[in-house]
Amino acid sequence: MQVRKRARASATAPEQHGGRPHSSTAPSGPASSGLQSLFIVLVTIRILNALCTRTFFQPDEHYQTTEIAHRIVFGYGFKSWEWHGASHALPRPAQSYAGAAVENLLQGPIRCILHPLLFVPGYALLRLARLDHTPLLVALPRCQQALVAALGDFYTFRLAHRVGGPRLAWFAMLVSLSNVYTLYTATRTFSNSTEAALTAAALFYWPFVPFFSRRFDAWTFSSPQEQARLLELQGPGCEWRQMLAGAPFKQEQDASVPVDPSTRSDRDLDVKQVCRIIYDRSLRKSLCLAAFACLLRPTNGVLWIVLVSELFVRQLHCLRSRPPSEATPAKGARQTRAAVADNQDGSLVPVLEIVGEAASLASTVAKIASITLVMALTVDTAYDYLSHQRSRPGPPLPALSLVSFVHKNVFANLSLFYGANPWHWFLSQGLPVLCMIWLPATLFGLVDALQSKAASLGSGIQRSLARLVLLTVAGYSLLGHKEFRFLQPLLPALAILAASGLVTSYATRSDAQDHPIDTAGAPKQIWRALNMLPLWLRAVVLTLQPVLSIYLNTIHGVGQEQAPYELGRIYRSQRAELARNASAIPLAEPAEFAPGLGRIHNLGFLMPCHSTPWATHLHDRELVERSWFVQCPPPPASSGMTPAQRRTKYWDQSDFFYDDPIKYLVERLPYNVDTAFPPPPPAPERDRTHAWDLGWRHSWPSHLVVFESLLSEGTRKAGHTRTLQNVLSLKGYREVARYWNTPKHEDSRRDGDIVVLEYKGPKTRPAQPI
Repeated sequence: MQVRKRARASATAPEQHGGRPHSSTAPSGPASSGLQSLFIVLVTIRILNALCTRTFFQPDEHYQTTEIAHRIVFGYGFKSWEWHGASHALPRPAQSYAGAAVENLLQGPIRCILHPLLFVPGYALLRLARLDHTPLLVALPRCQQALVAALGDFYTFRLAHRVGGPRLAWFAMLVSLSNVYTLYTATRTFSNSTEAALTAAALFYWPFVPFFSRRFDAWTFSSPQEQARLLELQGPGCEWRQMLAGAPFKQEQDASVPVDPSTRSDRDLDVKQVCRIIYDRSLRKSLCLAAFACLLRPTNGVLWIVLVSELFVRQLHCLRSRPPSEATPAKGARQTRAAVADNQDGSLVPVLEIVGEAASLASTVAKIASITLVMALTVDTAYDYLSHQRSRPGPPLPALSLVSFVHKNVFANLSLFYGANPWHWFLSQGLPVLCMIWLPATLFGLVDALQSKAASLGSGIQRSLARLVLLTVAGYSLLGHKEFRFLQPLLPALAILAASGLVTSYATRSDAQDHPIDTAGAPKQIWRALNMLPLWLRAVVLTLQPVLSIYLNTIHGVGQEQAPYELGRIYRSQRAELARNASAIPLAEPAEFAPGLGRIHNLGFLMPCHSTPWATHLHDRELVERSWFVQCPPPPASSGMTPAQRRTKYWDQSDFFYDDPIKYLVERLPYNVDTAFPPPPPAPERDRTHAWDLGWRHSWPSHLVVFESLLSEGTRKAGHTRTLQNVLSLKGYREVARYWNTPKHEDSRRDGDIVVLEYKGPKTRPAQPI
């Protein structure tokens, strides 16, 4: 990116708009009416974003959220391994309750039920209104997530405004709303998306500085009554007015008018008491939001360990600060604000007060953490009992998803089963994908924040955000399994750093300074921010970004979402039509072998596991319970393995299938197709040649759903040239539908269209009505 010469004068620096010290007018922040209109704009943008999202990204979007919410409301749905209770939660006479409780804590569900519960009211409303058979079944959860994403954008704007004023805030909105990765994932029902929105709100309320540093921007978080009280108490000691960006202030009184020292001291003490209430309330709000984010994703705790530790260190630094009487320079000497930024007035603030603030921080963190753990323990135990422990005699066993998550993903390393990445993956791939074209601006803003020596609150927050990004990425890099979604909570901080880089590079030109920054609506402000960028960057934002977003949201993987929804819709319409015309259907009419798609009885998905949504799109209990797909659960705990399994590399069902698809079908499906199309039979307990072979068996379905690339798979036997398409054709399966998916998929097993094959062989008995 082009870096222009930056003006360092206080008039143009975004963090130095606070005016001269001891001023009397309150700092200006975004007006409430402007914030309301901004939020409406953000909600509109995100709902449009949600309605345009028609593609499949990752299974967790469905199987860790909406699939569970669908199961709660409608009573059926697939429960992946993350939601399974401990297999040993059933009665074990030789095991004590304490032993069973410990095992259940370690081996219970690793996801908190609170996130799926967010989507339960929407599904319940659709069921009550009988609209669950409409496209709203798919659209409503994403629209709910769009509201959460809009809240995340809203608090990103407010945090940026707190850091550097309106210009930085509008640049942050430009970055956030034009970010391809955000447009692709913000309205998807990932727990990471909700985690990112909660983190943005929590960062906005986080104080970043100790209270006794006298740099906390109390006005930002004060109520109208508190603002009136602060204005009433303002005086030479009210340094809280210097915190936010705004217009210069006027003096309340002439400097020649004497001020009674006792009156000044009383007013300072009153101001301090009001600001202390505001500080503590803001801190509690931030920690409560952070605690909820940690329940959704325990890895979010890394961010808050960094921030709490930094604040605690700053509080301890106050103990080493010299009182002003010792720190005052000689006459004529120059003392910078950076040198006294965190110094405390030793004559007014005893050391015990500083120690008390550190103790108060530790107490607040411990109290909120304890309340959150108790709430999580109650909710997780209730869900685990209702889902898994009802048949177990005796009192319920405790369950805590946070403990299970840490045990399974960190100590047992189950996450490595889904892929291991090098230590630099987040640096070499993660951050570039999250930032896209804004990566140079983000890096520039990060370096500039770390190098800045300014002592204002805005500069301090930017340094904290830069350190937060670096330390969090370093912490996450220690994990073996890495995904782009893991960095989503850093998106608010990355947007602000990118905005800072853009402001420093492009918003210091004379033509940029001529534009008013608080006199227009949100769309016009964002457009003005865009017009401050150089022509080449504007061209990229207005061309490349929309094209990539449209491709990812409407084209890449669209068939994986479309196929199960359409098949479920067709099945429901066929069943409704048969129910209406049951007496009119001739007995000799072979309905299931009619031209076209034919009559759907059940489905078999021969695909990599979780390649499509399930009950949330099929949405019929009978169809879901009679259909099947290839699964890929991780290995069990070592305590549940046999000696042979401990000596053998783990294979899941999809490994057995893709090792030799033809062999899998020949050995695990019947030789003849039963046109009653029964549900899958139970697996036999014997005749297993592989230690990890669980004896999976399937019945031939009326329709098979496969990726086009699978049909060309051949047998692994030497000298044989048969392909899977040849085998299925001999069994009587013919292609009846095709759903376009993507030009090229990153997984070769998912290449090509999604093909639906129907059994067209001879009937063995008359068709039975559904």
